[in-house]
This record gives sequence, structure tokens and C-alpha cells, in this order.
Amino acid sequence: MDWVSLILAISSVQPAPLVLSDEVVISGDALRLADVADLSGLPDPLARRAGDIVLARLTETTTSVSARTAAARARAALPGLSPWLPDGPDHAIVVERRGPQETVDVVAALPFRPAAAPLVRVGETLSVRAVVGPVVIERPAMALQDGWPGRSIFVRTSDGAVLTVALGGAGA
Repeated sequence: MDWVSLILAISSVQPAPLVLSDEVVISGDALRLADVADLSGLPDPLARRAGDIVLARLTETTTSVSARTAAARARAALPGLSPWLPDGPDHAIVVERRGPQETVDVVAALPFRPAAAPLVRVGETLSVRAVVGPVVIERPAMALQDGWPGRSIFVRTSDGAVLTVALGGAGA
């Protein structure tokens, strides 16, 4: 096989399409692409961005979302996904939303009793910083729990998103 034939053969290979689940359970109100599809077949940079794409905001405990609509929203948010999300047959994705109250009992049962005073108190306003390559995003958030250096805490941003952030040391 000559080089031209090899290049033509490679360029005609289609990537394996992502398969959207029939049922998922999520803990927040946002259904993301990572909740409904295994993104391990995507190139790493694309998979990292694709996982955070919000496909729907949910208000009900149990609802269904059209797979075709979810795929269209993902393609609109990140056109590079088109080869992996072709417009295929539709099916319902049943989404069950479980609130944070279902994990509170597990967290409360942990025997964590730090000796030092917390670095951050519940209700304090923090500046959350995300750095991806040359891009830095800073946004204010409110601590939802006390936090100690070197530990992670939950915070709520002004748009209502709940994030986990790691706290630096006292001098960080």
C-alpha cells in the first residue's frame, strides 16, 4: 500500500460514536455530558471540555431527556464533538436527581476532629480560582462548611453551582 492510499484509508475511518445512557442518577440540578456518556474514547483535551457541558437543568426529582436533544446541545456547545455525536436514533434518558441530604449522613459520621481552628468558616466569602493552561478564572463563592488547610470544602457560587475546592495552607 502506498502512502497516498494509507492516508486516504486513515482519513476515512470514523471515530466510534458516544453511546448515551438510558438511565442516570445525578446529585445536582445540572445534567452534564459526562453523566450520560463514557467519554474515554475522546481525545483527552476534548474529553475534559466535553464532560462539563450542561445538557439540561432539572427541577423534578425524576424526569426524562431526549437523547437526540442532548446530543444536539452537546454539539452546539462544542462543535468538535460532531464526529462522536452523530444525529442518530432517539431514546429517552431517564434522569433521577438525588439531593445532597442523601450524602450528609455519611459525611457527618466521619470521625474528623481537627485540633486547629478552621481556616474558613461557614458563610465566609472566598475567591475561587481555576487555572487551565494560560486561562485563569476567579469568581466569588460562599463556604458551605468550615475548612482547614490542605482539605477540600464545598462552596456555592453566585449562580448557585456547588463546587468542591481545595484549601491551601494559611499562607496560600
